[in-house]
Amino acid sequence: MKQLPKPLAGRYAAMIAPVAAELCRRGWAEANAGNFSVRVQALPETTGPVTRLAVARRRLAGCSFVVKRAGARMRDIALDPVPGLCLVQVTDDGRAYQVLPDHTQPSTELATHLAAQEVLLKSRQSDTTVLHTHPTATIALSLMVANPRELVPLLTRMHSEGPLVVQGRVTAIGFAPPGTEALARVTAAALRRASGVIWPGHGTVTTGADPAAALDLVEIIDKLAAIALQLGERRMLSAGLTFAQEMAVREAFDRG
Repeated sequence: MKQLPKPLAGRYAAMIAPVAAELCRRGWAEANAGNFSVRVQALPETTGPVTRLAVARRRLAGCSFVVKRAGARMRDIALDPVPGLCLVQVTDDGRAYQVLPDHTQPSTELATHLAAQEVLLKSRQSDTTVLHTHPTATIALSLMVANPRELVPLLTRMHSEGPLVVQGRVTAIGFAPPGTEALARVTAAALRRASGVIWPGHGTVTTGADPAAALDLVEIIDKLAAIALQLGERRMLSAGLTFAQEMAVREAFDRG
């Protein structure tokens, strides 16, 4: 079998295709960049080779995920999703996985997706999707800010709604090599308290109830990053009010 049966993949293909198209339109998924995973309902077990996981994911035992295939292009998925998808099924002991179709390879960031999905299954079961992409303004801004801890406070100052839409929802981590368990570990830890993680110099990982919801948060983050870049380095660092300052100003104004 060279691709997932269309009846099995159809529902998820319809959710994924418009998101893949939008990522391409915005230039956030160059070549074969970007990947996603969507937790799906229990499906028939696969019969392909078993691949051992470097880290056991016992909470995911028996779970299934629609995942982008390694090497698949988002622009191709936008036009015809099914050939770019595979099904990853975690074994009943949580120590390995199988892939349908047989002998296909899931995304090279599978370790991060499984670690993230484990967090979602524990703490935010309504979120079924993990999306990784390369939003241009976000990457550029992350390279200008030396300390990742300063990224989100900066973003919150770029729009009057910034504190409402990113504070407590988005965080940034230090650098870890792509495709590694180290990156998976720190990303999963960050997702315990946030729905979006900025990978400095690399991109974002966001979660949502479906692929469109995960994309929403990428758009918000990148809009704020684009505003910061348009201001220029000197002005971006002094622009706007922090949420605490804004509340103090409002309270002072209310007191007359």
